[in-house]
Amino acid sequence: MHKLNTDDCCQWTLTWLERSKPHLVSVVLDYLGPADYYPSTWHRNNFHPEHLSINVLHIFTEPQSAYRLRQLDIRSQTPKSFKFFLRELRHAPYLEHLSLYSMMDPYQVGDWVTFATALRDIDRWPGLKNCRATLPNVKRFMFKSISPPFIPNLTSLTIHNLLIDYGGAKALFTTSPHLTQLALHDLQPIKEPAAGPFPPIVAASLRSLAIKIAAADWGWRYFFIWVSMPNLDCLELNGDIHPPSVFGWTSTSPLPPITKLRMINGDRTRVIVKFYHSLSCVEELELVNAPAEELFFITELQKHRDPQYNNHAQVHTTPRKKKRNPYGAMPPLSPVTA
Repeated sequence: MHKLNTDDCCQWTLTWLERSKPHLVSVVLDYLGPADYYPSTWHRNNFHPEHLSINVLHIFTEPQSAYRLRQLDIRSQTPKSFKFFLRELRHAPYLEHLSLYSMMDPYQVGDWVTFATALRDIDRWPGLKNCRATLPNVKRFMFKSISPPFIPNLTSLTIHNLLIDYGGAKALFTTSPHLTQLALHDLQPIKEPAAGPFPPIVAASLRSLAIKIAAADWGWRYFFIWVSMPNLDCLELNGDIHPPSVFGWTSTSPLPPITKLRMINGDRTRVIVKFYHSLSCVEELELVNAPAEELFFITELQKHRDPQYNNHAQVHTTPRKKKRNPYGAMPPLSPVTA
């Protein structure tokens, strides 16, 4: 919606819903940005995007409207515009895609930002306590700066600023045993884990994993040290990430059969080049703002001793200014002779 008048937006929404009967609908409410975005002083002083979002979402609290929801994307300055609306999702049995993005500072201390319990504070969402019955068909869930309950049976999950402990990680993969795609933006390190034992958490269904770490310290640890991903096929690493530390992999650990590897903004990749050479199943490699010289410096002796070094691997490099596919997309890569 690009109209600025709340009444016009609501009326336009009602008209659109009436004309589109009986089809399922996709609803996208996007945060318009800071006050400087608005064209006049009057708009900056009198227009409140939260009020617009709340009024438009109120239309979909009616069962006959919620029943038609197939996709719901909300990007809001605070979670106020969608917290109470979500109680009505029990009337949306066909909802498949749910995206809830709050633009709050993720490090702000408050009721909505408690990442250490981000996947356990279900008391904050009384309308979604029984997610299995409330959201039976949701397969793709994306959220930022909120603390939602677990949604079962997901196949795709995107999370910003996630911080969970062993119990949270176990609950995540247990609740969604068919999770195949996981994207984690600005993943937070865990606190020093308590004394074990910690039985491995097996994420057998996970095929694609994308991780972005803004400012990585190679001494930090992450919840993946408890997770086994025996069928991981696609891996994307964004930032100066040290995989052995992040995943707890050692020289004797069985590595996942990764065939597609994307590295973005990895200036220190050269330090762990031996680790990347140990990923013997990689067939497609994409480098974005990452050094390639050491990865491709392979001696004739290595080629002779190890069949993993062959001339059939696909390599794709992206220069700094070239437009690339969005983070976490893991698209098919075009073969380039290396």
